[in-house]
Amino acid sequence: MIRATLILCATALISSAHAEQIVEAADGGTVSGYASETGVTRLSFLGDAAASVQMAAGGEGAGFSIAHEPTTGDLYISLDGTRRSSRPGAASFFVTTRSGATY
Repeated sequence: MIRATLILCATALISSAHAEQIVEAADGGTVSGYASETGVTRLSFLGDAAASVQMAAGGEGAGFSIAHEPTTGDLYISLDGTRRSSRPGAASFFVTTRSGATY
């Protein structure tokens, strides 16, 4: 089983400080983390890189958008501001890495 570590670098939701989340994920697994409500959240892969992102409508889902930087393999997630509430939402998409893993 291929395992990867993902780093989510996001602007902290409560203060102006920055936060880093390190999440381990298995190929074919589900990954959970937090995204900034007001800034851009960077998603990167230790020892690997995103090769492609698949979602419903070409880079934009319900309440969020994703930009893929092909040179670094990083992903940038932005929320559109409609999710501001005490309840967390979900951003659903698939990422295939250069090594062939899918999350």
